[in-house]
Amino acid sequence: MDAPQENLDLEDVSISKAVAAIEVRSSSFLSNKYSAFLLKSLSELGSSGRMAYIMPLEFLNAGYDSLVKEKLIESGHLFAIISFDCEKDIFPDVITSAGIILYDKGVCHSSVKSYSVKSIIELKEFNEVEPVSEIFLKDLIPNSK
Repeated sequence: MDAPQENLDLEDVSISKAVAAIEVRSSSFLSNKYSAFLLKSLSELGSSGRMAYIMPLEFLNAGYDSLVKEKLIESGHLFAIISFDCEKDIFPDVITSAGIILYDKGVCHSSVKSYSVKSIIELKEFNEVEPVSEIFLKDLIPNSK
């Protein structure tokens, strides 16, 4: 792996190392390729950038992708996770869970909100949907299911 560039901050350097680790794990099926894309996106995000990332969410319920979960919660920028109860309506050919991760690098959050969207209309009117739960970051354990 190349030496980190001078303009990267410590968070970016640790994410770059995490991407490399994910790539190794992906080749042995201990992680999924989308995890590397997510971590790379986080490293490319500007200091006040916001990101909505559509991806499979099964890693949230598995113990194998603790590195990704750790990177999402350690800085406090993870705002919310939206899971689709209607994924077949939105993505008819999908055979896995799907959802959206909302990340805001400009704001430090003390908790993560969890939303469950039951229809495409609810997704369009997301600002009016109440969170299913809200969990303090300090209570989240990356290596748990």
